[in-house]
Amino acid sequence: MTRKLFDDRAATELLGFVFIFSMIVASVGLLYVSGVGSLEDARDMEQSKNAERAFTALATTFDDLQRNRAPARAGEVRLVGGTIAVNETTRLRVGVEQTSPTAVEINRTLGQGALVYTVNDRVVRYESGAVFSGGEAGSWLVRRPAFDCTPDRAIVSAVTINETGDISSVSKQGSVLVVGRTMDTELLFPLGGSVARQDDTAATTVRIRAESSPNSEAWNRYFESNGWQKDGSWYECPTRRAFVRETVVGFDVRN
Repeated sequence: MTRKLFDDRAATELLGFVFIFSMIVASVGLLYVSGVGSLEDARDMEQSKNAERAFTALATTFDDLQRNRAPARAGEVRLVGGTIAVNETTRLRVGVEQTSPTAVEINRTLGQGALVYTVNDRVVRYESGAVFSGGEAGSWLVRRPAFDCTPDRAIVSAVTINETGDISSVSKQGSVLVVGRTMDTELLFPLGGSVARQDDTAATTVRIRAESSPNSEAWNRYFESNGWQKDGSWYECPTRRAFVRETVVGFDVRN
């Protein structure tokens, strides 16, 4: 009888040990799987934040091209396994209507193309002078463009992006050099003049819309929160003075 009790106790302890050990192994496995996923998400988020900071710095640097302060500018972007490319999916439509003292009307497509950084499901885009970041849940504005809308003046200074190098897309772990050069600058409005020479009594309306962009909703939110009035598919700015300019920049991505 004593030996049977001893055997039963030993078997029970063995089963208990096996059960507890199995629970520990399962818990460690679960923590490992969830931990790896969390670490990967944190890594992707940090890469996206780094890209946002790099593209914001690039946009600030390339502002010199819009303002004719330099013919070329360059900046470095660390890809960390991501891809940087130039594409042509972005188009803004801009119109100006002046009813007095003389009737003037323009309607042009501006701000075409974008410089795009992609890593996993996250995308950072430099388009028309603005920087956007986004993922599956949508996109948001990181850096505003050189636009303005007040009753006294409206400014639209748009950047059109062209690819000029031999490499249209680069993916690597290290860094790349992004070089931008001014190819053309055109003052679309006022016609043959400057903002300073416009008549303060002129009735002018500037209209703008994101005609083609993955960030069209983010563009709309930007217009709505910065003084532009929605009218159908357009955002309007009634003003006394207007300034509309397009700067064409050729981009080259160098390894």
